[in-house]
Amino acid sequence: VSGLERTRRGIVERELEMRPGDWFDPGAMERSGRNLAALPIFSSVKLIPRTTPTPGEHDVEVTLRERRTGRAEVGYMYGEAEGQVFLLNLRENNLSLRPPFRGDAMQGHLHVTAGERLVRGEVGLFNPRVGMSRWNWDAQIFHEHNEYFSRLFSRRSSGVEMLAGHPVGADQSIHFGYALIRYEFYDVAESLRMEDLADQHFTWTAAEARWNLDTTDRPWRPARGIRARSVARLGSRALGGDMDVLHARVEATAYREIAADHVVSLRGGLAGVNAYGGTDAVPFALRLSLGGVENLRGFAYNSVSPADERGRRTGGLGAWWGAIEYLAPITSRLDAALYTEWGDVSLEAFGLSGSGPVGDWGVGILIRAENFPVRFDIAFPIETYPDDPDNRPGKARLSFSAGYRF
Repeated sequence: VSGLERTRRGIVERELEMRPGDWFDPGAMERSGRNLAALPIFSSVKLIPRTTPTPGEHDVEVTLRERRTGRAEVGYMYGEAEGQVFLLNLRENNLSLRPPFRGDAMQGHLHVTAGERLVRGEVGLFNPRVGMSRWNWDAQIFHEHNEYFSRLFSRRSSGVEMLAGHPVGADQSIHFGYALIRYEFYDVAESLRMEDLADQHFTWTAAEARWNLDTTDRPWRPARGIRARSVARLGSRALGGDMDVLHARVEATAYREIAADHVVSLRGGLAGVNAYGGTDAVPFALRLSLGGVENLRGFAYNSVSPADERGRRTGGLGAWWGAIEYLAPITSRLDAALYTEWGDVSLEAFGLSGSGPVGDWGVGILIRAENFPVRFDIAFPIETYPDDPDNRPGKARLSFSAGYRF
């Protein structure tokens, strides 16, 4: 093995599907090369068999070139709901928990969002391999102050998530873990009775299961393949929290290249939430709504929601959304998008029928930048809920996002 400056040799050896003394297997050598190339720490990987003076024996020469694995990014955005927001993103893909704290191929990140109505910080660490096994683990901690989550209140939340995962074949993975989130509400509107927020300070703890599928041709701006993921969280008082609430979500995106670098994508998802056991109703913080850059860009953030008898948008218990988008290159670094999006939110647990559906159409400009692409959109509602105070057909809404949408 040659070419290592920071990475430990053991990180390379654990990705090789062959050991000294094994029968020579060209397939194992090819798979080993793919394993090493999949790590975000090498820019060049070469495996070449060499003859030796001993008849019937071969050596395998592994030649590597390390890439720069650290990245620091800053950004700025402005949204009608969010106001001014400053972004900081730090990432290192070759961390270690022991001095000199680099070389073990762990992936760490720090995200900070600081704005007039939103402050959020997140720290995470991902270990793609535990020893020589195929298991991995992921841990994240976050804290958030959110003043535009709802017109009825502002919200603080803090949490931790810990997951253990394992690949299933070449394209899938499963993950199991535990999540703990603490919610607090403040600046509650007078129109909201205090009994409506009797659970305004609570902790949600949940056992979690995830499944991921990725058959796309490349991580950034894929042209072919499918990405899908699902998550189920079983919140329980038995795990140390205050709520018995089940939450489940599944979403997928399919990509198809119709001409050179011209891509059509289909995106959709389903989500549901329900109270059980000793919990009578799902609290506001865990209810579902649509609107914003994640699903309906022509609608205000979290504004697509069932209303109560007083016309207040208080969230639903079931939701679906879908979109079709055409992406065309303008230059090697710039794309244009044309899309339409639709969705609905139901008052029934895991229900799909609300007062909609609602939908929009829009155009976008994308600046390609690996790990931190920038996108600007202008979208127009086509159909809205009756008596919607935030959205109306034809009203333009501008939005900005940084990062690839799933």
